[in-house]
Amino acid sequence: MSNDDLDRLLSAPLAEPEDRGFSARVLARVARDSSRAARLEGIGYGVAAAAFVAALALSPLGDVMSAMTPHLAGSQPVMVGAAILILTFFVGREFARR
Repeated sequence: MSNDDLDRLLSAPLAEPEDRGFSARVLARVARDSSRAARLEGIGYGVAAAAFVAALALSPLGDVMSAMTPHLAGSQPVMVGAAILILTFFVGREFARR
């Protein structure tokens, strides 16, 4: 076998393997699992937030926070900090999706 024969054999495209729908099934399962994971993550965040709010409302710290809330709500540094936290959260989630 000469170099030309070998070059011709190696440069010829290979036949595509028959997967009988395997790739489609794998991609469908990955999409389904990702969707389920995202849904469970959202439910987990909701439950954690509800538990935190309930614990805060039932604790003595809840009374202190409710007394301070009117003063903090009008505070510009607190509002800017809250806006930065919210923007950071959404930007981080967007980068995580990519």
